[in-house]
Amino acid sequence: MSEKISIQETLPHQINTSPELRINDLIDGRFAVLPKPQHLITHRERESKEYSVPIAMTGLSHVYLAQDIRTQDDVAVKLHHNNDELSLARQNRERVMAQKLVHANIIPMVATGVHIFEDGQESPYIATRYAPEGDLRRERVVNEESAYRVIQFMGEAALALDYLHKNGIVHRDVKPANIVHDKEHAYLGDFGTADVIHLQNDTEPLIHTPLSEEVSRVDQMQQNTRVGVLIGTPAYMSPQRAQGEAATPEDDVFAWGASAFQELANQSAFKHKTENTIGMLPYFGAGKPISPDHVPAFVPKDVVDTVYAAIAEQPEDRPRIDELARLAVAA
Repeated sequence: MSEKISIQETLPHQINTSPELRINDLIDGRFAVLPKPQHLITHRERESKEYSVPIAMTGLSHVYLAQDIRTQDDVAVKLHHNNDELSLARQNRERVMAQKLVHANIIPMVATGVHIFEDGQESPYIATRYAPEGDLRRERVVNEESAYRVIQFMGEAALALDYLHKNGIVHRDVKPANIVHDKEHAYLGDFGTADVIHLQNDTEPLIHTPLSEEVSRVDQMQQNTRVGVLIGTPAYMSPQRAQGEAATPEDDVFAWGASAFQELANQSAFKHKTENTIGMLPYFGAGKPISPDHVPAFVPKDVVDTVYAAIAEQPEDRPRIDELARLAVAA
């Protein structure tokens, strides 16, 4: 069993660049890696009968399903594997968020630490509760019951965002993949791109709370990820974010609306793809959204109107996040 070390003691050159674990391997001597759930095995993997172990992989991390040997509970363990300075800053930011954010609709953090591989390489990790039903990408609205299920989950995600905003934090990557559920309730997750709410080109928090001030202290690199750099997922970005402007709560509202529309209509609200002027990345949120008539008739009209208003082009025309949160109660 490896000895725990704090993330602050981890040096950039020690971070493993390609963490690969096998079934039954222990992460930090505590979390036993489990097989990938059947519903996450891809068609290609089934054909080749070669299943990858991580349940999710990005350029920054691998996520494993594991069992906490102390409690026997299933957890999702995110192992970070980038060693550049900006990635380390994002890891520190996410660690602070995971430790400090406590809300009924935010995925609970179980532990943070550093895993030491057999070759001595180290990877910081964050373990959170595992949501067996997965994220909202698996949900399909086919009748009134499934529609109200999605409305409830999106409303609960809005409750989590309202809590974030009141604590001086903007998520910056709201999308169906970052909203998980356990059949009964939804939970917002993945705070690696979250930031303090601030004035344009300002390094000081706009809303001073213990959390926003701590994030500002921990993440000395965050001012370099604010203006002129696209952070998040282009398909859910507001026009303002796509142009490289600093993120605001109204941008989270737009991303929420784009996500809710996609889930209720089973298709994106935006059909036109243009080239973004910052980094020339494709931006799917450009142009006028498709008609709300694409949302099935069994979805209440007031819900459709609220969701459609959330993807208004101008921030001042979008509803407040607490208005969207009321959908959870209505559902």
